Amino acid sequence: MRDSEASTWTTRAGRTSSAVRWPTWASLRRHVTNRCPPTCNRSHQTRQRCARWLLMTADRMHSDRFPLTQEFLAQMLAVRRSSVSEVAGALAEDGCIRYSRGSITVRDRDRLETNACSCYRVIRDATDAAFPPHPEAA
Repeated sequence: MRDSEASTWTTRAGRTSSAVRWPTWASLRRHVTNRCPPTCNRSHQTRQRCARWLLMTADRMHSDRFPLTQEFLAQMLAVRRSSVSEVAGALAEDGCIRYSRGSITVRDRDRLETNACSCYRVIRDATDAAFPPHPEAA
């Protein structure tokens, strides 16, 4: 497909959108996967990065509950498992999340977002701009 051609996407709900263009998706993906995480890893504390990662996972899963082990989260954040255990415990104590044996539940999304680094809002806004929610989803 050439850059100038629009792509048709079918969502999980069966809706079709031809407004999304491949170059937009490719640019966004390249920016998010190549530039944001390394910068975020250097600039923000583990707690902030963990909150961002949990919010992004909840967004992608379209659910506030999802399977996730501390070991996997430690790999994604490039920290020791004990650091994830500490941070997850603090976020749970703060009422943001509940976690138990490989399952995370986001209990208070707004509070979790206040714990997240600014990268989450930047990534979320860019994603929403590139892929606006379908009017029927609201």
